[in-house]
Amino acid sequence: MAAPRIVILDNDSFALGALHDLLADAGYRVFRCRPRDVADAYAVVKRARADVVILDRWLAKREDGWALLKRLWADLDTTHIPAIVVAGEADALPVAGELLRAMRCRVVRRPLDAGALLGAIAQAQSGQTSA
Repeated sequence: MAAPRIVILDNDSFALGALHDLLADAGYRVFRCRPRDVADAYAVVKRARADVVILDRWLAKREDGWALLKRLWADLDTTHIPAIVVAGEADALPVAGELLRAMRCRVVRRPLDAGALLGAIAQAQSGQTSA
């Protein structure tokens, strides 16, 4: 069985590298991108045929992460892909937790804990609905 494909989208090159190394070491096929805009990020997710998407709230601009999630949820080809949003402790989430759970989205807070991220990925793959 092929390793699950995870797409990481972040505007921080260091974070991309660290997450790539962590997930590759855990046995995932990892695709990473520092997107120019939402359309660029969306194209990477579709091209990679992602099993899970991990994204920062900030991509090229402040709310690009939420714009990307809306685009993924609206497309029948990508609506099934679970997402994990990485957000800082102080970040106010513009979407209610119930909506995030309904859309198969989890939130992992920074500073990032490797165990919490790997646990969120396992939950996402198994279809568990806790956020």
